[in-house]
Amino acid sequence: MNQLRRQAYVFLAVILTLVGGFLGWLGWQWFDSLPAGLDATYAGTDSCIKCHQTQYDKWRGSHHDLAMQEATEETVLGNFTDQTVEIAGSKARFFMKDGRHVVETEGPGGATDVFSIPFTFGVEPLQQYLVEFPEGRLQVLPFAWDTGEEKWIHLTSDQGLDEKDWLYWCNGGMAWNHQCADCHSTDLQKNFDPASGSYHTTFNEVNVGCEACHGPGSLHLEIVDRGRVFWDRRYGTGLANLKSKNTQVQIDTCGKCHARRQVLRPGFTPGDSFLDYYMPELFDTESYYPDGQILEEDYVYGSFHLSLMYHKGVKCTDCHDPHSTKLLAQGNALCIRCHQAGKYDTPAHTHHLAGSKGALCVECHMPETTYMMVDPRRDHAFRIPRPDLTMKLGIPNACNRCHDDKDAEWSQKYVTEWYGTKPKPLRIDFAETIAAGRQGLPEGRASLLKIVRDQHLPSYLRASALSLLQRYPPDEEIYRVATWALDDEHPLVRALGVRLLTDESMPLPSVRLSPSERIERVNHERVAAMAALLSDESFVVRCEAARALARIPRQSIPEDKLEAFDEALAALEEGLQESRDIPLGNVSIGSIAFAQGDLEKAETYYKKALEQDPGLVVAYELLGRLHINADRADAAIETYRDQVARIDADLAREDKRPTPNTHIKDAYRNSLLDAHYRLGMLLADDPKHLEESLGHFEKALEIEPAAASIRIELGMMLLGMQRLPEAERHLRAAYEVDPNRPDLLWALANIYLRKGDLETSRSLLRRLLELQPGHQGAMQLLGQLRQAALQQDSR
Repeated sequence: MNQLRRQAYVFLAVILTLVGGFLGWLGWQWFDSLPAGLDATYAGTDSCIKCHQTQYDKWRGSHHDLAMQEATEETVLGNFTDQTVEIAGSKARFFMKDGRHVVETEGPGGATDVFSIPFTFGVEPLQQYLVEFPEGRLQVLPFAWDTGEEKWIHLTSDQGLDEKDWLYWCNGGMAWNHQCADCHSTDLQKNFDPASGSYHTTFNEVNVGCEACHGPGSLHLEIVDRGRVFWDRRYGTGLANLKSKNTQVQIDTCGKCHARRQVLRPGFTPGDSFLDYYMPELFDTESYYPDGQILEEDYVYGSFHLSLMYHKGVKCTDCHDPHSTKLLAQGNALCIRCHQAGKYDTPAHTHHLAGSKGALCVECHMPETTYMMVDPRRDHAFRIPRPDLTMKLGIPNACNRCHDDKDAEWSQKYVTEWYGTKPKPLRIDFAETIAAGRQGLPEGRASLLKIVRDQHLPSYLRASALSLLQRYPPDEEIYRVATWALDDEHPLVRALGVRLLTDESMPLPSVRLSPSERIERVNHERVAAMAALLSDESFVVRCEAARALARIPRQSIPEDKLEAFDEALAALEEGLQESRDIPLGNVSIGSIAFAQGDLEKAETYYKKALEQDPGLVVAYELLGRLHINADRADAAIETYRDQVARIDADLAREDKRPTPNTHIKDAYRNSLLDAHYRLGMLLADDPKHLEESLGHFEKALEIEPAAASIRIELGMMLLGMQRLPEAERHLRAAYEVDPNRPDLLWALANIYLRKGDLETSRSLLRRLLELQPGHQGAMQLLGQLRQAALQQDSR
């Protein structure tokens, strides 16, 4: 018995020793991690093949693999057998020379020259070609090869560009180094030298390799080679976790290249937050239709953020194979992986024959827009067809994209018949609000405020509403909603809340204030609220806070926030330095200098932007403001006259296109309206130019007859010139649009007092005092009214 017990003890001791040893070994495996502070480097796609052959095979030949290639007989698809083509007046000859692909065509200044082609760009439905230029530039040739029709096409033939235009193929707008390179190669380093204006651009791999999406792989390889049971305690797999439960990680990684955005700073690595490196294009501009549909080349990131799918946690790889870039299934088979086939993939829902084009889910919910002549891309907001918005706002709808021989009213009749008029519970109706907000129409204001406050709505929509509220006169309600937005959970809403609080518009004519006067006018509560965001976790918020506070005297910033302010502003300026090769980059740097009172530096950058792109409207506008601030009214007038001339030329060029883009024309007209308004205000200060000033106001009203603020300025000016009938006409028209403007009520009351219509004048003043009790001007006019009434009674 003792013998058996001893054997059991020995056996137990052996087991415990083995288990303890195993647990100790596991503990060592876990705790023996790589040292802290290691930075991963790029190892190249070939280093992945050994363990990931299946994924590599899928990637091989994909659009990512073929995003950019060295130009060889195997990679070039276009016809270079000494072929000459002429399209819309542009001529080119494609041929081989000493084994190289070359093209003879118009170059800098419009002179014909021969150019070498070292790289292809893309593969289908079109392949583009890069041309070697001095100063390290690669320029994108305007001729491309249509792989479907197997013919040469000219991508800008309908734009009427001349050799001075920023988008002319030899100029900065078509430089691969900043325009395309970052998303077609791996580990792209632009390396622009502002002093020489040259590039020293490098990449780790010419195409979109594994590490472009997964991140630099050296740590991953080292972790794998160590042969541990666990991934590294500090670094995990050493790669971005694109399968994270937080779907935003994957969406942001894809969004780096599949978003229309402004670069805040370089250095994005897969797994990083998009908003730490980029500011996305919002729906406040004409880049999108008012309902968020893609209009210009917006890609998919922005519109996807509007979709219910995004808000339900759907991510890119739920539909797309990440390695082949192909869809996971074809046709409706892709959609019914999640949606009920019996409910949706049936004629009872589609009202089209099964198997027909009209029965495809994507034809109704992801309509296509064709870019670059032959490249159709689907909208990713997954919206329902809305012919009613076509009727109201001119927005395309899915029905008439197919039934182009019918009108929107015909389509809406069937939509109502099939699906009824009852609003869907999850429908987000905002297009009319966005459209009104873009024009600054009074009816848009309340709805924009409502959108901002509704935290169930997409953050990108709410941020867009905050941006559009900048187009309205600031008041207490707008101030409250902007301040409230600073505490929102989404960084983009916080960032736009800061921007709204900043109110970058400068009143005209400008009043130059001394430092002491500026300090007195600072809203300390507002400054404190923005200063609190200098330590925000999101870089985009810190940038906006720094940009806003740069406009404020340093001594007005809370002392305990100065260090954070300096850090945030330095990071913002450092990031912007990377964009000095593009006009908007120089505008941004100039605007910060202007905000800090360095007018000379600001002027240098604004003029540099116009040197790069003479058609950059915003640069004219900002340069004009600078001249006003520097008490150079004559220079401001000349700048705005140049702006008007440039916009007129752009509008004329747009009208000459075979199919003028109405939304682009609307954007031009809005800028033209603003320029005429500013000229009118500036010229109004000089009695010798009053008639010219009136002319600019009238031209602004031709563009936007409902612009109440312009009618008020014009009416007030005419009132001062004693031209009462004209003043009354404009002010009455403004009153019909916006009957609650205090300045408008005062001006009309003044006119009716002069006309002797005391009752109408008194009624307007009562309304004014309801809106602003104690209004001094109203009280004075009421006194004059009483005097006038007494005089009438005495007669």
